[in-house]
Amino acid sequence: MSGSYTDTLLVIPCCGDKKGTGPILPAPHRPIADFLSESTGALLRECRQLAFSKRGVSLDLDSPLLPAITWYTGMPYRLGGFHEAVAAARAEGIHCLVVSGGYGLLRIDEPIHHYNAPMGRTCAIWKRCLPAIVSDYVQRNGIRRVFVGASSKYREALNPNSWTCRAATWWLVPHFDRRVQSGSALTEVPKMVGQGVIRLLSSGLAPNNAWSSGPPTPRHQASSLHRTTSLVPVSEPAPSVPRPGSKEAAIPTTKDFELALSQLLREGERAGLPYVELDARSVHQRVGGYPGPNHRMPVCCRVMRGNMKLGDQILTEPPSGQGASLKIRFCLPR
Repeated sequence: MSGSYTDTLLVIPCCGDKKGTGPILPAPHRPIADFLSESTGALLRECRQLAFSKRGVSLDLDSPLLPAITWYTGMPYRLGGFHEAVAAARAEGIHCLVVSGGYGLLRIDEPIHHYNAPMGRTCAIWKRCLPAIVSDYVQRNGIRRVFVGASSKYREALNPNSWTCRAATWWLVPHFDRRVQSGSALTEVPKMVGQGVIRLLSSGLAPNNAWSSGPPTPRHQASSLHRTTSLVPVSEPAPSVPRPGSKEAAIPTTKDFELALSQLLREGERAGLPYVELDARSVHQRVGGYPGPNHRMPVCCRVMRGNMKLGDQILTEPPSGQGASLKIRFCLPR
């Protein structure tokens, strides 16, 4: 075992079929919480509780605790060679996380109970939480490369445009075209993900042109390559550079920031979250004009601080107290 993959994170989807007859990977079997900060681990636990409280979502606490890969028996896990490829990469030190409608994000060997949680029922929760969880995992574990294979719905839940980590990232988000493909998207898309992951791992982590660098747009074609460094929420378009003299070039006002912050807080409330963590960069980009010559970052920061209530917490701030790195946890509901 060379441990040559210890700086690499592989993210794959869960599956609907969970018979519990898959392989058991060698110990240790550790939960993702062991690799997160205390506050991020608490966020994940709270969001799991919210997800499992949704209608149509269930968690069988009487079922045995088995490693996630042992429970998962649907696509892509039943694909020939998939388990072997993942196990070999794990032996080389790779970090492998699973995106789940119930557990959110978990390690491939994490002991879990049997559950049923369609991502369509819980996506609104996870797309607000997972960016902070992924970013914390990447930063705390020295991750330099991230490979994500997922369907468009799981991509939506991961919300990559809100990640704050700076690891090089490649995505495989296959698109099912019923005009030229047989079967159904529910089986063919995870099958294509599995095939892409097997090829990636067998090549020594040399992605072919099926993988795109940077977060893909919805229904992204796998062969097109692009990179983006936007940190705005996925539901918002990335801010464009305003033309001089245009309406977009108008200097943001206190009212603009108040409105943007209010919208972000309401989105968290509608998703049923216990709190949201917002940084000044994202709030300003929701308004527009950042980065740019007419940015008003000090005004943005004053608005964020001025809206703090009892229980809210400043997580990070620059030495001046007014900068893009200011991050505040706002408790919900307001």
